[in-house]
Amino acid sequence: VAISPYFTHHDEKVFVNANRFDPRRWMDGFSLPLHTFGGGKHMCLGRQLAVAELKVALALMVAMFDFEVVPPTEVTLDYSQPN
Repeated sequence: VAISPYFTHHDEKVFVNANRFDPRRWMDGFSLPLHTFGGGKHMCLGRQLAVAELKVALALMVAMFDFEVVPPTEVTLDYSQPN
């Protein structure tokens, strides 16, 4: 038995408009099935390294840049067209 992360993450039954970039689909949490690193006892060995790298990258960004809250701005983005 094998699971393909690509096909699982692009399944229209699971993700509405699966091929469209839509960061809002994650606003309510991660209840949708993600198999990026696999699962079980044969999970990807690089998972812990990837998580550590994300934490280091976030820490560097916080240390190197000044962040501020800005007033809401209406922006319309169209991700349906390729670059």
